[in-house]
Amino acid sequence: MKKSVELLIIISISIIAVIILNLLLSLDPNPEPNVGLRIFAYVIMSIWMFSVPASYVYFYRWWNKKPFQEGTLIGNLLGIGMILVPIIIAPFLMLKYFLSMFKSSSI
Repeated sequence: MKKSVELLIIISISIIAVIILNLLLSLDPNPEPNVGLRIFAYVIMSIWMFSVPASYVYFYRWWNKKPFQEGTLIGNLLGIGMILVPIIIAPFLMLKYFLSMFKSSSI
């Protein structure tokens, strides 16, 4: 039950983030005339934004499973990358998060 509530919260946050992204893109006073870039902006960036909250949760859990020394070493090596890594590889981490949620419990 707890995992299904967490999954519902993550999906809700992801949907809200996508709505905010699309609102910000639609408020652009000079929309891109190129159709390819417009498709990129609305579709690809929406998919990417949908995956960011789940990727942060997965990355946080992965990092917390590490022992203290190893977690500190990873933090020192990545530095500001600790914030950027989940954004850069968000779709991959989102898939890993959802697969781990479905694998660990029957929702």
